[in-house]
Amino acid sequence: MNIAADWFKVNTDLRSIKSTTAQVQEELQSLHEMVHNAQQMAVLERLDIAKGASFDSNSDEHEPTCLANTRVELLEEIQNWAADSSAEPILWLNGMAGTGKSTISRTIAESFAAQGRLGASFFFKRGETDRGTIAKFFPTLAADLHKEYTRAI
Repeated sequence: MNIAADWFKVNTDLRSIKSTTAQVQEELQSLHEMVHNAQQMAVLERLDIAKGASFDSNSDEHEPTCLANTRVELLEEIQNWAADSSAEPILWLNGMAGTGKSTISRTIAESFAAQGRLGASFFFKRGETDRGTIAKFFPTLAADLHKEYTRAI
């Protein structure tokens, strides 16, 4: 009987050790994630981003979007491109100044944001220090993508 009692105690102690080890591993994983997130935030806070480059920034809140029932074919083409996982990764919207590229882009960005499908946007603006060159394009997109990603999870 002594052996059975000893075996039971050892078995109980082993289960307790296993449970405690699992808890410690979970705590370490949580701590690791917190440190990793803090490091990411520190890097993101140091990024030199372009304020007001997003389609929904306060500085551009009065910029136009496409009027109802205009540019329907092109907007549909862009929507289809975005939904096609086998399509080219970049869609280049080009044209002469004043032909509506920014208006079309703003319309698409607004639509994608409403659907929860917009990761980030950057609207260049000639003559503006932050938005007039490509210098802050990638840091701004990185910061916006991170913000959108963390909001989604």
